[in-house]
Amino acid sequence: MPKPKNYLKTPTAPSFEEFIFNWAATISPTYGMKDPEKAYERLCDCLFAMCVEFDTLNSRWEKEFEMVIGEESDPKNHWFTENVVPVYPGIGDDYGEDLVDQHYQHFQAEVLWQIADVWALKRIPDLAAQDRIKWVVQPPIDFLQPIPQQVIDKMKTAFKVVPWVKSGYDRLKDAGLDNLYDPIPLGLNCELWRPKDRTEHPGMMKSLGFGYDTFNISVVNANQYMRKAWEQTLRGIRIFREKHPDLKVRLYLHTYLSTAEGWDMQGLINALGLADITNCPNQYDMLTGQIVEFQLMMMHALADVVINASQEGFGYATVQAQAVGTPLIGLNEGATSDLTKKAILVPPYFDYMTLNFLHKTDPHPLHIADALEQVTNIPRKEFEENIPFIRENFAWDVVYGKWRKFFTEFDRELENRCIKSKRYPPAPSEREIELSKRRVEVA
Repeated sequence: MPKPKNYLKTPTAPSFEEFIFNWAATISPTYGMKDPEKAYERLCDCLFAMCVEFDTLNSRWEKEFEMVIGEESDPKNHWFTENVVPVYPGIGDDYGEDLVDQHYQHFQAEVLWQIADVWALKRIPDLAAQDRIKWVVQPPIDFLQPIPQQVIDKMKTAFKVVPWVKSGYDRLKDAGLDNLYDPIPLGLNCELWRPKDRTEHPGMMKSLGFGYDTFNISVVNANQYMRKAWEQTLRGIRIFREKHPDLKVRLYLHTYLSTAEGWDMQGLINALGLADITNCPNQYDMLTGQIVEFQLMMMHALADVVINASQEGFGYATVQAQAVGTPLIGLNEGATSDLTKKAILVPPYFDYMTLNFLHKTDPHPLHIADALEQVTNIPRKEFEENIPFIRENFAWDVVYGKWRKFFTEFDRELENRCIKSKRYPPAPSEREIELSKRRVEVA
């Protein structure tokens, strides 16, 4: 690769490659690297891993950000501040309810578009009921019927409720909601999430604790007690392992080992006798966001099976595993059956009520063990039919098209009802202005 020209001496806009090279030259001494070309290569590798397309960025850079390092620039004309959406912080509330109405007014918003557990919300439904905000919400329906009435009452205040899947739509409709919109799922970057040949990634295999002669299990989930079926899943893996002592099982758990409302994960692993086969990510890397989506994709693609057996309102791992052609074990309840084409779904077994009066269900460990048995007997190739299924239903362009249709209709409805902010009610015509000046006497 030829060394880029030093654009610092020219007033023309730099190419993206030139910018990255000079950036590398600037930071390499700071990070103990004397060779800027090596720093440049490492930066490029990182950017490629995060799916940054150089050609796209280069054209936008040259078009929108003509600036030489060292010169003053107007922040309003800066590409990195002009073409992004501001992030509004909350203060002490998980859903930002403490400042949501102020943020709404400051941004001059037409709509508050939110993914949220509606049962946990307090102010937002009240603000919507008072018509102080137009609220569009996507609530995960990760609980059984009947849906508590207080949850339904909160959803009734929304302008529109947009479920992720049809089963969620049906349950909300049965509960009496009439402000529903057709389901729109979460999307996936299907250009990144593709099958991988594990023989080409020995380093990644090693970092996950996987071998080429082992049965490799991946679980990617939040560490939440009574939420993600951790105990049932790990007990099922232990039963499967005891049944097959000659099979070398390896387990990768992508989660935090300790959370305020979760398991002591290391303690659970030790208690179930799985410590010798289990590998977990570097916790500092997780906490500081150093694990990028490319690595997350590889955790799914290099595994022999992905387990996501809790009751989910969506379940991203369910879609992600299928996108890379990896067999999936899921729970035949909640959204999972809507999201799968070919998977091994275990039945719900144990029902319970949460502290917020939601009915939920978990699988039985024996069913997890039986599902793992099935995976060992089904050729991986049979799961490849999931790949086009995911692309046709969950690719970004597909989901984007559905949201574009939704907001086009939403905008039209606001206009028809003359409730669109800033411009409505409509400005009066000249004739109406003239009529308004006439004196009217009422006898």
